[in-house]
Amino acid sequence: MRRGSQALVVGLLLAMLLMPTQINLTPKHSTKVNSRSVNDLHISEILVSASSADFEGVDWNGDGVIGSTSDQFIELWNSGDVALDVSDFILDDTTDAGSPPCRLAWNTTIEPNGRIVVFRADSHIELDYFEADQATISDASGNLIDALAYPAQDSWWDWSYVRLENGTVTKQSPPTPGWNEGGNQTDQRMIRCYGMNDHLHDGSYILQGRIVTMNDATDVINDGMILIENGMITAVWDDLPPSTVDITDVPIYQTNGSIYPGFIDLHNHLHYNQAPL
Repeated sequence: MRRGSQALVVGLLLAMLLMPTQINLTPKHSTKVNSRSVNDLHISEILVSASSADFEGVDWNGDGVIGSTSDQFIELWNSGDVALDVSDFILDDTTDAGSPPCRLAWNTTIEPNGRIVVFRADSHIELDYFEADQATISDASGNLIDALAYPAQDSWWDWSYVRLENGTVTKQSPPTPGWNEGGNQTDQRMIRCYGMNDHLHDGSYILQGRIVTMNDATDVINDGMILIENGMITAVWDDLPPSTVDITDVPIYQTNGSIYPGFIDLHNHLHYNQAPL
């Protein structure tokens, strides 16, 4: 190869190495939706009162448990003409009240005109019969997309609330989880929904114990206090609380143990405390 040709090849290789490379930084489980497709997501049917085995009830999700504690369900419908990724979307009843919300499982997609069903056995969301309640669906950031509300003591056993394609809400029996308005069951896709622990730490309290801080390997407070307000750590001290902290009438709990503020333990009993087995 001639010297000129060698120089040309080297120049081309350097140019290729120096060219900017486009890197896909999209997380594996990111939600890929647009405003139009989000508006196509609806709560299309909910079952509040599921009959028990004593009244010849139906095991709607086939888990062997018959009754509202398992067979209440919330059906989601994609009315659009493009598939909708609803991974990590938030399912709830009354927002900031009632049952804790849950996030839909990763890699959950609803096909055009498709439906998915989330049963209470998989979400732990209790739809109240004796009080007025509702089912809500929000995007992964918590922005409300749709809701279906109902009054107190308004439904007979195994009568579900159904939103028709024209927007009208009616009641029907038997329920049709996963069925379209024409009465055809395309696929009863049962989706898990994982708890989020909302509003479980309302109010303030103080934990007392041996505090292992995140500041330094030797920064340990042998007899310290941690103030927690509405589930958030707001102060840590060893003798006197900061002047900006008011602990009047705040209960103190002596743990007689070591406390690691800010440390998240992803090992101990994760499956039993948070994720379904």
